[in-house]
Amino acid sequence: MTLQRRPATPLPAEVSWLLGEGYFGYLGTSDARGLPHVTPVIFVWDGVGIFLTLSKVARKLTNIRENQRVAFLVDIRDPGNLTNNRAVLIKGTARIYGILDVLRRLRRTLRVRSLLLKKYPKYAAFYAIKKNFLPKPWRTTLFISRLLVEIRVERFSYMREAKPMILRK
Repeated sequence: MTLQRRPATPLPAEVSWLLGEGYFGYLGTSDARGLPHVTPVIFVWDGVGIFLTLSKVARKLTNIRENQRVAFLVDIRDPGNLTNNRAVLIKGTARIYGILDVLRRLRRTLRVRSLLLKKYPKYAAFYAIKKNFLPKPWRTTLFISRLLVEIRVERFSYMREAKPMILRK
């Protein structure tokens, strides 16, 4: 089943669940010339937007500066049962948060930080221990090496229960 609509109201429960439980997402960006770029990222869903922290030198951040239109895919796969796969494809716009944005939305930013730490405790622990040994782009320091990015959902497609195909020789 594929469902497409503009989210004027909260997303359906299954879509929100998928965005909450999905561990990795795939961010699709393109530059001003339309050249595509897709990369896996960690993310959190706060019930309104999808949040990522991206390295200041990442290609995807450069692309967002040139073209704010993005696609974001989250899927949960069951290799043992193809009919149990779930995916949501988000189409929307990305917003890079500057210092003033963070200050204006401080409560939400702190909530997003808390969601990231809760969802990815192993990453947080690793980066806290290794922070002085990591290259600058990999460090988690906001505004020095990373920027907060929000994806605002404009459209989504939800896919579930792929129907098996019979291939004939």
